[in-house]
Amino acid sequence: MVSDFLPSRGSSQFIARPLVTAGYRLDSEPHTPLPPDDVGTTKTVGDMTATLTYQPARFWAEVESELTLNLTDTATGEAVTDLQTYLGSFGHAFIMSEDMMDYVHTHPMPLLPADADLESLRGGPSVSFQAFMPKARPL
Repeated sequence: MVSDFLPSRGSSQFIARPLVTAGYRLDSEPHTPLPPDDVGTTKTVGDMTATLTYQPARFWAEVESELTLNLTDTATGEAVTDLQTYLGSFGHAFIMSEDMMDYVHTHPMPLLPADADLESLRGGPSVSFQAFMPKARPL
């Protein structure tokens, strides 16, 4: 669980803690390695399939990266073009280091204008995020 907040007259605070619930079992399997640098990652949830690509081809610390989700309808393969905004944006990305000490919260580019009619605005099929992870994870 992570919490990011700014107290009145204070500085930005970040707390990360593991949360264990009833029935939790320790995963004894090693973590899945990251995909090869030149291969996107595809995930299907319900009726939507998202393919993630990176520019440059590998996402790593101290390098500005663009992460793009390309969205299609799982059944038809057609591009999804009817995304609605949530909290003023077509997406929110939260990227965290393995040690849970560094993170990035970013929104798709380009940012929506302040006077945009968020109720009628639709987006897709591509949603691109700019991200910069400040440091490499510890070895």
